[in-house]
Amino acid sequence: MNKDYRIRKNEQFDKIIKQGKRIRTEPLNIFVAKNAENKFRLGVATSKKIGNAVVRNKVRRQIKAIMRNYKTVINLDVVIVAKPKIHEFTYQELASIIADVLNKMEINHA
Repeated sequence: MNKDYRIRKNEQFDKIIKQGKRIRTEPLNIFVAKNAENKFRLGVATSKKIGNAVVRNKVRRQIKAIMRNYKTVINLDVVIVAKPKIHEFTYQELASIIADVLNKMEINHA
């Protein structure tokens, strides 16, 4: 994912988590907030409770791959926080869960 589309700093994560709308699912917490930068940005957070570095990186890669379809949506910051139960879900189940949440929020992909 291009650097322009990433949320990396703790201050940015904190701002989106505090100001954004929160959607809770079993494997994920998803926070969505409007931004003034006219572009879609994504941040993925995984804690050490999920597993070792290999597992955490796999989860991040999967979430980023799913979210690439939604990159054309402008003016949104999305932070996805993975919960420890995420390893119980397959890639297809995660994609379905994220699609359902974003469709409920009326965010359509390209």
